Amino acid sequence: MDASSQTDQNFILGASAGYDYALNPHLMLGGELGYLYMGQNSYENISSYMGPSGTSATLSNWGIQLLATATYVYSSGFNVFGKAGLMYEDTTMNTTGGSAEIIADNNGSESGVVPVLAIGIGYDLTQNLDVTFQYEAVLGDNYNFVLNILPEPESQNIFALGLSYKFGQ
Repeated sequence: MDASSQTDQNFILGASAGYDYALNPHLMLGGELGYLYMGQNSYENISSYMGPSGTSATLSNWGIQLLATATYVYSSGFNVFGKAGLMYEDTTMNTTGGSAEIIADNNGSESGVVPVLAIGIGYDLTQNLDVTFQYEAVLGDNYNFVLNILPEPESQNIFALGLSYKFGQ
């Protein structure tokens, strides 16, 4: 695909709630339910396979996750964690400026359930407040402009900085 400009919205917004069960003072197992808005990518002046030079496309993603979690807590206030589960992901594509056939073939939405894996580290700022950094891999597919098809939900590699609040400490 040739595009004179591509704009990636690299800001991801998410929220989650979960429960952890302490097996001992250092090891916790739990579950988490979350929502992610994974941004929007815009492509301007697409040529070659998508039609004339004035064709533009916008691709956006969101998802709902259900994850199992495992956390190991160190006495120094640090913790490491892993997450694994599934995400219902929705990918929407809108095209403009091409022929009616190109627009009809490339507008729409695809959704599906894809696996998710994450690892991270956290630090206790207070007894109830943690700061976390995690890498998350959403194992989907990628859009292929050459074949003019929407993806089965798109793959995502996410690096996230977050805050978590623990109730009942």
